[in-house]
Amino acid sequence: MTDLVTLARESLFEEGAVVLVSLVEVSGSTYRKTGARMMVTSNQTLGLMSGGCLEEEIARKCRPLLLGEERFLRLDIDTRQFLGCDGRLGLWCERVEHGFLKSVARVREQRRALYCNTYPDSDRPSTISEESDPAAFHELLLPPRRVLVFGSAPDSQPLLSLCRSMEWEAEQIVLASDPNATANSAIKVLAQSAHISKLGVDSTTACVVMNHHFGRDLELLHALWQSSTLFLGLLGSRRRRDELLEQLALMDVNLESRELFAPVGLSLGAEGPHEIALAICAQIMQVFNLSEKQS
Repeated sequence: MTDLVTLARESLFEEGAVVLVSLVEVSGSTYRKTGARMMVTSNQTLGLMSGGCLEEEIARKCRPLLLGEERFLRLDIDTRQFLGCDGRLGLWCERVEHGFLKSVARVREQRRALYCNTYPDSDRPSTISEESDPAAFHELLLPPRRVLVFGSAPDSQPLLSLCRSMEWEAEQIVLASDPNATANSAIKVLAQSAHISKLGVDSTTACVVMNHHFGRDLELLHALWQSSTLFLGLLGSRRRRDELLEQLALMDVNLESRELFAPVGLSLGAEGPHEIALAICAQIMQVFNLSEKQS
């Protein structure tokens, strides 16, 4: 589902009023869980509260906010009327300023986690802050997942495309020693692996090494081993993985200091670049989702 950061970025292009709709209460059978968000503008709705059955009704009831007649609105929707499901949605709707949208969008631009504090059933507007307010309905806004794909082989393209289709940031990185380093202007070239720090690898970044070249894979694994990446994956066979790990140990790398996902990707019986890309993305999602739930 589209997150608040993406919704805010898309809403910035709207010239008129924008209404933020937050799902603050649910009971019974509902399509979305508490915390879901959507935006309503005079031209469109962004995000979903249902499978597409409720959005038009929500937009209609938000009309007074779009016209400036109201600032806040509480909606209680019985889903049996629209979906045939025995559920109820409690929605808090508020007209938000462009300054608020810009603050939310900054999470992506600066790759910086912030809180959105929303105050249902009050006259307090939502705020963006570095801290959560215990009195608020708050949501931690994280930078989008970012995937760095190291390698220029053709099988890297399905992985990059799939990552971007899920609204993850995806970049292709190669070392200057790669023969395809200058073949595509979209590829970022590292003069040497020691420049890994310039990539801004953080805990919301996944790194997938897939050079199909033992020397370049070894060089990059050595450089990435002590980085902050939550996910370090290596494409290739188990035998090749073991040979690379042996070489890393000879380079005084502490192999116990992190987990290497190799062969990278969930065991789905994947064959071919597109299926392998799906298995890799599924594993990245699994690792990041588990980490976020534990934090």
